[in-house]
Amino acid sequence: MMAAETTGAAGPGRGGRLSRPRECGAVLRPLGGQDLETVLRPLGVTAATLTTWREAFTAAGETALATRTDGEEPEAERLS
Repeated sequence: MMAAETTGAAGPGRGGRLSRPRECGAVLRPLGGQDLETVLRPLGVTAATLTTWREAFTAAGETALATRTDGEEPEAERLS
């Protein structure tokens, strides 16, 4: 039995596509100290794929931090 079968979802290399939550988890796990190979192998993705996901994840986070949804001005502008 393949690892993807035990998790209930096929990795991209096995004819499937990962869900957004699984991609996010794959990006966050190495940041938490988990070994890269331990993350990649059961998902069936390459380090290059994970790097692409991480770059998109980081860019979206930077955009979210720069966006003010509550109308409050950034603290740096308020203090100057």
